[in-house]
Amino acid sequence: MSLLERSMVQNRRQTLAGAVAFVGGAAFSPDVAVIEDFGSKVRTGRDDTEAIKSALNSGTRFIAAAPNKKLSDRYSISETIHLPPGVSFDGRNIPISTKEPIRVLSVDADEAHGNREGEVNNLIIDGGRRASCGLYVGLAVHRTFRNITVRGVSGDAIIVDAGQNNLFENLNTEDCQVALRLCNGAANNLFVRCSFSDASLRNIILGRSPELGGARWKMFDNHPCQNTFERIIAEYGRAEIVVDVDSGRFNSFRDIVISGGGRSGPSLRLGKESSLNHFDRPYVGGGGGHTGVLQEGFGNSFDTPIFEGFANGSTVLVSRGQTRVSGFPHWKASNLQLKPEGGGRIMLGQDTDVPSSGK
Repeated sequence: MSLLERSMVQNRRQTLAGAVAFVGGAAFSPDVAVIEDFGSKVRTGRDDTEAIKSALNSGTRFIAAAPNKKLSDRYSISETIHLPPGVSFDGRNIPISTKEPIRVLSVDADEAHGNREGEVNNLIIDGGRRASCGLYVGLAVHRTFRNITVRGVSGDAIIVDAGQNNLFENLNTEDCQVALRLCNGAANNLFVRCSFSDASLRNIILGRSPELGGARWKMFDNHPCQNTFERIIAEYGRAEIVVDVDSGRFNSFRDIVISGGGRSGPSLRLGKESSLNHFDRPYVGGGGGHTGVLQEGFGNSFDTPIFEGFANGSTVLVSRGQTRVSGFPHWKASNLQLKPEGGGRIMLGQDTDVPSSGK
């Protein structure tokens, strides 16, 4: 390496070292591995897989793209990128693209201790409509994922498979089959200000996925448990069901917007293996003549729900299980129907049942 090249590398490292990043409350070391220092050809469109892998396995805790890149720049990969435990990655909003049917970025572990600590920030994943998954979060624990966009994926944009105690903030999806799949004992994760949009099958699905690796740990009987969603948007696309809680317990949804209406089903479904999940101030938009909510589980509850866009006299909630609804005193005046069927119950406020006629 020439003296000039050495000087350029040192300048990049000094620039990146000024970034504030924390793991467990402690500042990162100023040693920063810059992808370009490991042979990336970001400006040529050549395969950057080995350069990114070398940077991630260089022994430093903070990996980043070099600053001051052009808007047209992107990294090209042909293999899944695996993020090691304790390593953080800042993509600096330079897209990582692929033309292969792969998982683009995987944060996983082969042992029960999990892939712990660290952050993934400012990342754009472009699957080229070929990638099978954009971001796979397997047995990851105490990690932070912030400012991430996943687009152009033939399968699931984001999978959280048995991951626990992670923070997901400002995630965005576009052009995928499933925007977010939360499965196999994924628990105590927090999702804040995310937009799970433009999906063809499901925008959000919670449940078991026995074909994925996280199922082998059998945590919480592979039910997603005690996850929290705050200020989430699930809309656009032509998903058959927008939000599908096929199974799961004690999950909380606050200020979620569920819009667009299912193509062949309800906007929101809670399956028979879902129980004690809570929706606080959910907005459920109507459309296409479909039911707003189909509730088949036990003890799932809704506080101050908002149903808009439904025709006069529409059934906005069907209960085939036990459902609690509070803060919805205008349901009769609005002529919107809450309908128990098949032995289901709807309890309003102080355990007041809705008659079987739904009126």
